[in-house]
Amino acid sequence: MVEGGRGARRLGQYQGAVGRGQDAIIDVVKASGLRGRGGAGFPTGMKWSFMPKEPKPGKPNFLVINADESEPR
Repeated sequence: MVEGGRGARRLGQYQGAVGRGQDAIIDVVKASGLRGRGGAGFPTGMKWSFMPKEPKPGKPNFLVINADESEPR
């Protein structure tokens, strides 16, 4: 949820980056300071930057995401 002027400005930054490609999106996410919700709070933009930039024939790319927001017991 985006609330207030500051949130709306951030949403605009993300929307503007979409048309500029993968690197622009990653740069905006890095600049935002967005972090994962796990215990380590790993920076999201850095994690996204690990994905290969160009596909390679015969070598598919996979992004694995744990969408469960609970903590391990």
